[in-house]
Amino acid sequence: MFSKETADYFKMLNGAGISIPFGDVYMSLQKGVVDGWYSTRTYMKPLKLYEVTNYWVNDEVIVGYYTWVVSEDAFKKLPANLQGIVKQAAADVIPAYNADNEMFFKENTDLMVERGMKEISLSDADLTKLRGMIVTQLHPKWKASLDAETGKLFEATSKMLGF
Repeated sequence: MFSKETADYFKMLNGAGISIPFGDVYMSLQKGVVDGWYSTRTYMKPLKLYEVTNYWVNDEVIVGYYTWVVSEDAFKKLPANLQGIVKQAAADVIPAYNADNEMFFKENTDLMVERGMKEISLSDADLTKLRGMIVTQLHPKWKASLDAETGKLFEATSKMLGF
């Protein structure tokens, strides 16, 4: 698992989250030490996970952006020109990132299908139910572990992402 939060997510789904070293993922799947691995499709091709798995599930509830975060106070302490640069860079890069990410996901999806993997897609109703479970069962727990300022950022980000 990448984080305690990811482990919480699978525990909520009656699964068991364990941590395994990145380099052991393939062998752990191959030998049946683990039944699955939670990730973006980013790792399917380089790790050849299509060789040791048969299915992938699109749960579409966790956004796969890697990002840096900073407190509002720290951001406001940046000179105005740097704040502008950061805001403009984010505005400029997100559309390009989304286009690259979409192309990369398509390539990985095509490869996964070519290798015989099958997609399990959740219905809109199931996705809505899953998001509701995350909001009611996990968000309060996660927010309680944060300081007040980070909690506000968590709430704002959750709202922005539609949670």
